[in-house]
Amino acid sequence: MRWIYVSLIILLLSSPVEARRISRPDAHNIPWTEEQITDLNNTLEDIFNMQKGRYEMDVVTTPKSTPNDGEMWIYTGPTTRLQFRANNTTYDVVSQDTGFYPVEVGIPVALSMFIEKPSRASVNDWNGGLLKLDDAASLSSGSPLAMTTKGTGKIILVVNDGGGDDMVGDITATGTAIDRNTGVATGSATSVMTLTGVTTDNSANDANGNIVYDMEKAYITDKWFYGVVTLTTTDVTLTDLDTYHVSFEQWNDQTDITLNSFDANLFTTNVLAEFDSYLQTLHVTGDECKIDNEAELHVGSIGGEDALANKYFRVRQGNIDEELDGTTDGFWVSTYYANNPVYVEDVTLKVWATKKQTLILD
Repeated sequence: MRWIYVSLIILLLSSPVEARRISRPDAHNIPWTEEQITDLNNTLEDIFNMQKGRYEMDVVTTPKSTPNDGEMWIYTGPTTRLQFRANNTTYDVVSQDTGFYPVEVGIPVALSMFIEKPSRASVNDWNGGLLKLDDAASLSSGSPLAMTTKGTGKIILVVNDGGGDDMVGDITATGTAIDRNTGVATGSATSVMTLTGVTTDNSANDANGNIVYDMEKAYITDKWFYGVVTLTTTDVTLTDLDTYHVSFEQWNDQTDITLNSFDANLFTTNVLAEFDSYLQTLHVTGDECKIDNEAELHVGSIGGEDALANKYFRVRQGNIDEELDGTTDGFWVSTYYANNPVYVEDVTLKVWATKKQTLILD
């Protein structure tokens, strides 16, 4: 009698049962009956199966009404699926129709840039930028507007209220388009932008005279142009039109990108050093776009930290939480140094983001 119970204890202690469960064995008394021997054999078999990694779960045909956290079972109707309970919530693990259920994970990615010694006191644009082509230009039927890009980029139109202008209609941009994937140039390519009203342009200079862009309901081409681009229209009359060349980083055309943080490491050589850096985003919806200042970093007179001679600084802005669709949206960084000569060296800029990725196990 004693060796049977000792054997049971040894099996229980040596078996890696972890969270697996079996029914509690019934208490038996001598003399043993045939039924009690059968029950004991079943218990020993359960322990053996658990020690070998086998586990028999409940199979139910209707949803469990009050399962406990930690339970796992097989639900057979209307489609068979493996379910478990955690945090008072029932979850599906795998279904006969779809296989394992997808799991969404966030993959951290970073883009960085290093400048040993900025050579100019004006702006350093990283991963693109916005350059003005025309200011308060006119465009109407029979009076086209021609411009020359600053390299390869898209054209942005800022429609200001000129008073009595007809700002609803189509504008066609015609020029040489560049395929971003192949570099092939296509002449006389067209991009049509449908205007629905005036642009809200809240762009302004900071305390050091640096332009920080903030626009809503601007208009953007769907192609990347190079060289001369001509704007034409048959139904729009504008007398206060600003045009821009823009290029931007699109995270290799990946969707589900979330910007997390913007930070910089730099070395200042003088107490008069000025460092002002702006993370600008561009969101595109159809023919319209929105430009925002998502984050900014400063050393010097504009907030941030006061410059010191021969000192290293790390400045950072986190919790940005700005979503981008890389098939259309993007960002660039504009950094200003203000002084001439520049009192800033060894500049490293980083933009951290999270790429959402759905994992499916086959």
